[in-house]
Amino acid sequence: MLLQRSSASNNTTTDRSNSSGIDNPNCASATALSSRSEQDLRVPCYCEENVWRLAYRRLFGSIVNTSSSSVNKGDTDKENIQYYVVFVSNEQKCCPMLHQKASRDANAPCFWDYHVILIQCSKQQGQKGRKTNVAQVLDLDT
Repeated sequence: MLLQRSSASNNTTTDRSNSSGIDNPNCASATALSSRSEQDLRVPCYCEENVWRLAYRRLFGSIVNTSSSSVNKGDTDKENIQYYVVFVSNEQKCCPMLHQKASRDANAPCFWDYHVILIQCSKQQGQKGRKTNVAQVLDLDT
């Protein structure tokens, strides 16, 4: 979008077509796409930021095929995949989560006041040609 701005001394036209800040190499969207791996997106104790960056990378970057660990650039059906951001909390503000990187023991719960995860849902070809719903929880803190 082009916006025209006038001042007392001159008229200038400013291009605001990229107002997202993607040109800034340190902005969340740029680092989400440029990180070497999804685990490199993780910032300890900022689950909501981690989920935002992971979702952005999954929606606008290359898709990682988790079954074969290969990266596909457009040959995967992105329209078949849906993402849901889930905010986990309760009245006590004490949510036990297992296998958290913040915990010293993976089998002992780590208690968060809240936690945010990303759920990826897709339909895959199942047995006898039937489509099967498949869901995967994505959590960079796990």
